Amino acid sequence: MLDTGDLQAPTLHFSEHGYTLDVPVSIPEQETETVSDRVLAVDLGVKKQATAVGLDGGDKTHEQVTPPQFLDHPAKDKLFRVKADAEGINDRLAELRRQGKSHTERFDHLLCEYRQTRRKERRLREQIQHDIANQLVWIAAEHGCETIVFESLGQMESPAASGSVAWSISSWARGELLAYVEYKAGLLGIEFTTVKPWGTSRFCPVW
Repeated sequence: MLDTGDLQAPTLHFSEHGYTLDVPVSIPEQETETVSDRVLAVDLGVKKQATAVGLDGGDKTHEQVTPPQFLDHPAKDKLFRVKADAEGINDRLAELRRQGKSHTERFDHLLCEYRQTRRKERRLREQIQHDIANQLVWIAAEHGCETIVFESLGQMESPAASGSVAWSISSWARGELLAYVEYKAGLLGIEFTTVKPWGTSRFCPVW
C-alpha cells in the first residue's frame, strides 16, 4: 500500500483491551482494463472459503473463460482450533457458575483466558477474510473481469444448519468478507454485486 498510497497521520486509541495504533494509508482509485460483460462468479462454501470462475456473456448464457479457482486459506484449521479452545473454556466457566464459584480466582483467570482467545479468533478470522478478499480481487483484475458477483446472503441462511457447518457459513459468507471485496474491488474500478443463488450451482464448471 505504501508503494501506491500516501501515509496519513497515525492515531492511538485506548480500549478495555489496551492500546491500538492505527496507521491509515490513503490509496487513490485505479482503473483496471476489463472485458465487457466478463464477470467473476464467486460461490462461498464451507470446506473451501470460495470458488471463483470467470464467465463471458449476457444475462441468459455464459461462457466459462477461466478454470475454477478454489480458495482455501491455510489458517482455516487454526481458526477452527482457536474457536474450539474458546468453547472449551466457556464450558469450564459454565461449570464453575453451576458450582457457585463465579467469584473465585480460578473463574477470573479462565474468564480472562476466554476473552483473549475470542479476540485471537476474531483477529484471525478478519485476517483470513482480508486475504481471501485480496485473492478474489486479484483474480478478477488478472482476468479482466468488470464485475465480481456473489450469491445473495439472504438466500444462504438455513434454519437446519447447526454446529460447525452453521459457524463455517457464518464465518465465510456474511457481511465482512463481502464488504472487504466490495471496497477493494472499488479501488480498481471493478464493480460488485450479489444475485439470487437459485440454480447457480446446478452445473459444475468444466475447464
